[in-house]
Amino acid sequence: MNSLRKSFGLKMLLSWATFFVDLTVAGATVSMSVSSPSFSGPIQNVTVPVGREAILNCTVTDLGEYKVGWMKADDQTILSLDSRVITHNPRISVSHDEKLHTWQLRIRQLKDSDAGCYMCQINTNSMKKRLGCIDVQVPPNIDDSLTSGDITVQEGENVTLSCKAAGNPPPRIIWRREDGAKLMLRRNSYKVYKVDNIHGMQLILERAQRQQMGAYLCIASNDVPPAVSKRIMLGVEFPPSVRVGTDILGVLEDTEVEMACNIEAYPLPVTLWIKNQQEILVQSSKFSIVEITDGYRVRNTLTIHKVSPSDAGDYTCTSRNSLGKANATFKLYEVITTTTTTTESTTTELITTTETERTTTNPTYQTTTSKSTTIVLEALVEHPLFRYLPSEEQTTKAPSVFSVRSSSVASGTVSPSTFLLQVLLLSSFSPLFST
Repeated sequence: MNSLRKSFGLKMLLSWATFFVDLTVAGATVSMSVSSPSFSGPIQNVTVPVGREAILNCTVTDLGEYKVGWMKADDQTILSLDSRVITHNPRISVSHDEKLHTWQLRIRQLKDSDAGCYMCQINTNSMKKRLGCIDVQVPPNIDDSLTSGDITVQEGENVTLSCKAAGNPPPRIIWRREDGAKLMLRRNSYKVYKVDNIHGMQLILERAQRQQMGAYLCIASNDVPPAVSKRIMLGVEFPPSVRVGTDILGVLEDTEVEMACNIEAYPLPVTLWIKNQQEILVQSSKFSIVEITDGYRVRNTLTIHKVSPSDAGDYTCTSRNSLGKANATFKLYEVITTTTTTTESTTTELITTTETERTTTNPTYQTTTSKSTTIVLEALVEHPLFRYLPSEEQTTKAPSVFSVRSSSVASGTVSPSTFLLQVLLLSSFSPLFST
């Protein structure tokens, strides 16, 4: 190693000696020359993404016997002299275009460390130089050591997620939810508002709620591809709660019935079904238990097949996690079916305008009999209001009130009890029917 260092040092000394010898000879030559070299313009700064090639152009006129060299300005490292590369960096090369009088410094596979200013020099008695700078664009990189990892908090606690990224230009940080849902934030510690995303190195969630649980993305970008992101999982712990729909169920024998508990809990709970507070139900040909999980939401369903009278009773779903438990109870009873038969009964239809009587046969429920209808009609006929039937002359002018009402009873449109009530109401207007 020491021999290599000595060899390298010797080469550097020889290079410098050659540079000064060239300077002395060139100075003698220039003293006999009328013009001296000069730069035809400034060196254009360049901005290049990392990994690409950066080129700096230095144009010199009337160079004569002088030499052009390149040096890195910040640490004074000599890179080249004329067309010879001094540095041992294999990514650096120089070229000369005689027609354009241009010397080029080329740096391939650009690195972040190559950023900075470079000096183009002419070895005149009074050193002439120009500076050109390379800005290396570096895509963002998230610093895991300064960025939050997955975190779990209790519901109602405050939580702060942090994200730190480096790059050139400095990256912008955007927060959003992985599932595309809006961010739920609090303003002034009480008002909740929703946004698609938020900018900044920190995402502050005050009094975290279960709805804020999920995966968050910290996205860093600076217009230099590619943008990068980190996924941070936020868990919000809370005890179980159970919701049900109808909790009293009637079911026919030999059918099946389904009972469902909608549970919210985190950590995810363990749920059991218990019959009559004694028997723990398990999957079998009689019972089917299905559980579907969506985040912190769980739907647990119990199905009873071929219900029998012995299945009646209380069914309780009990859900438990490390923070507590909750339950809901269903009451199941058997529905006994009954059959209804119909019979034919004979009713009497009274038509007052023609003073004729006819019988019709109508289907009716067994609880209605022709005898009861006949009794009601006979009672109506005995009512004093029937004495005030309209005369023949009045009949030609307008239909009889009793004709309409009694026909309705006979046809089944109006029940006898309703007709009786109507007769009693009309009795208050009996003077209208006096002769």
